[in-house]
Amino acid sequence: MNGTRIVWLVGALLVGAAVAVLAWPEGEVVAHLPILQGGYLMTAAVFGDDPATDRVEGVAPGTVLGFRFQGRVAAETVIAGGEMGLREVELTFPDGAEGPLGAGV
Repeated sequence: MNGTRIVWLVGALLVGAAVAVLAWPEGEVVAHLPILQGGYLMTAAVFGDDPATDRVEGVAPGTVLGFRFQGRVAAETVIAGGEMGLREVELTFPDGAEGPLGAGV
């Protein structure tokens, strides 16, 4: 996820904070996207599960990924594809904490 910019977050105080990437439906945090100067988000890896092990240590293909910052859930989601490709998404955070993943996520 690269090139994402959160316009309403622009400000020196937010540099170094991070947007959480959530695996749905559990709401487990699977990655953090640090906020850079200008409101851009740093690229971060969201690792998939290793099918060669019995333990589940990453997200499965088809997992819905959402985004949360300071209690606000982004209107956009991404579906984990299982490939090593780069995803670009422009995030918008509606007023209130409820987004496509539901309230309180």
